[in-house]
Amino acid sequence: MFPRSRLAIGVGAGLTIGFLALLAIVGTTIWLVERGNSLSEQAALQRTIRIAAVELRDHLRTAESSQRGFLLTGNQIYLAPYDTSKTRAMQELDDLSRMISPDAPNRAMLPRLSEALAEKIAEMDNSIALKTAGRDADAMALLARNRGKTLMDEINVFLYGAILIADENSTLSSTEQQRNASLLRWISAGGAVVIILVVFAVVLTIYRNG
Repeated sequence: MFPRSRLAIGVGAGLTIGFLALLAIVGTTIWLVERGNSLSEQAALQRTIRIAAVELRDHLRTAESSQRGFLLTGNQIYLAPYDTSKTRAMQELDDLSRMISPDAPNRAMLPRLSEALAEKIAEMDNSIALKTAGRDADAMALLARNRGKTLMDEINVFLYGAILIADENSTLSSTEQQRNASLLRWISAGGAVVIILVVFAVVLTIYRNG
């Protein structure tokens, strides 16, 4: 009777250990998969933020080049991309305001970025209006104040910071994904070893008490 009880206890313990190991593998796998999905979404968001910052900078530079070309030559052809570029720049600003999280380190600078961009566009609009009205001297005087350049430099600092933060966050997400993938492999391998050992122990117990 005693050997049978010992056999039942041994088999039961082995099955319990195997079941717990399997539960640990499944639970950890589910958590790592969910975490991986979250990290992928975060990385995709950071890439989108980076693209928006780069495109805002590029569109504003295009608008500025268009303005400068018109002021220097008086040729309307230079203004062809102007309206589209400044409109796109404002759209990219709206995208950044929507995508940058409330706890991001550069979130507090968004209001100032919005003000600087509005001032920059107003400065370009005013100089173009003066040139169009034939007030060339006033237009060039406005340009010579370098207020537009100061605003552009300020905007570039913010956008460069946004690009750096997005790159750093993407790198962190990628690093954690790689670490989690490695962890999952080790857990799966360890769990498989435990289950194999448990099966071996159960079989051995049954064989010895058979």
